[in-house]
Amino acid sequence: MAAERKTLLRTLGPILALLCLVFTSTAAEAEFLIESQPTVPLVGDPFQLVVSGQWPFFPSGTDPRPGVEVDGDVLRLVLQVRRLGTEIPFAFTADVPPLAAVGPYRLEIRTVDAFGTEELQHQAELGVFRGRLMVRPSEPVVTSSEPFRLTFEQVPICDDFEGPVVVEDGIIRVPLRIGACPLLPQIVDLETPDIGPLPAGEYTVIVPLEPDQPARWLNVRHRSKLTVLPDPVPLADGRFEVEVVWRDDAGSTGRGVLARPPSEDSALFWFFERENWELMVKVLDGCAINQHHWVFSGATTDVEHTLTVRDTVTGAVRTYTNPLGTASPAVNDTAAFPCEDPPAGTGG
Repeated sequence: MAAERKTLLRTLGPILALLCLVFTSTAAEAEFLIESQPTVPLVGDPFQLVVSGQWPFFPSGTDPRPGVEVDGDVLRLVLQVRRLGTEIPFAFTADVPPLAAVGPYRLEIRTVDAFGTEELQHQAELGVFRGRLMVRPSEPVVTSSEPFRLTFEQVPICDDFEGPVVVEDGIIRVPLRIGACPLLPQIVDLETPDIGPLPAGEYTVIVPLEPDQPARWLNVRHRSKLTVLPDPVPLADGRFEVEVVWRDDAGSTGRGVLARPPSEDSALFWFFERENWELMVKVLDGCAINQHHWVFSGATTDVEHTLTVRDTVTGAVRTYTNPLGTASPAVNDTAAFPCEDPPAGTGG
């Protein structure tokens, strides 16, 4: 019996030593290179992860293209493997299903060996971004007298503009290039250089799939409408034009800027900051009452300013000036512009 034990130990000894070598070698940290395809994964779109590096495993699963499990904000890739006594190169592609929310996500790569032992081999952060580009003008209202910029909200910092913005035939073409992003790029608001001033009218903003793509292709990354309003501001279906100029106590001057798109008969202006509104003006049709168009205005400033209202039909002009340092009184001019034809039955 003792001889049999010795024979068994001589037989098992090398095997046990080899097993110790195998399990000891796995303690070394594997090297991983992870890339996503496309480079900027988008919400709602499936994508792939290309994983490569060196580790002491050999895949034993039957699926040549493993899938990634989604558990909240964790993406989990579990691989069936056989342990080896030395590190070998590896590379594989894993499919990621469409994700419902923007990242970041934590990516975990785990292995399960023949004994059912599961180990975390690597983890990294992965950015997933909004699929639809969010584009807005730099000013709440774009007018024909001032240049403007377009702001792309929350894009990866590896995106950039490739060439100038081109305006032609009512199309504003922005050549936004998608860069080669890391797994978790920095997110920023990206702003174009100055555009315009442009003539008043309706424009289409497009971002082509490729910077040199023809502008009228249907499949573009982004397409939206932009309205450039005339300046002075038209009210009452264009019958009247309104503008405001100002001067402060330092001698600086400027024009009132629309704080929001005007309604049919009213407009709201700011002078210094877009959230600090200074003056509202409205032009009303009082022809049925006293055969005049009325001008009302209210301002919350003591800055010098002049409000000018012009009748585009008759050419008549009315101006209302507030001196520097004086709290602006309300304007209630119910006889500002006579109606060209008195309403029927009112005489005149």
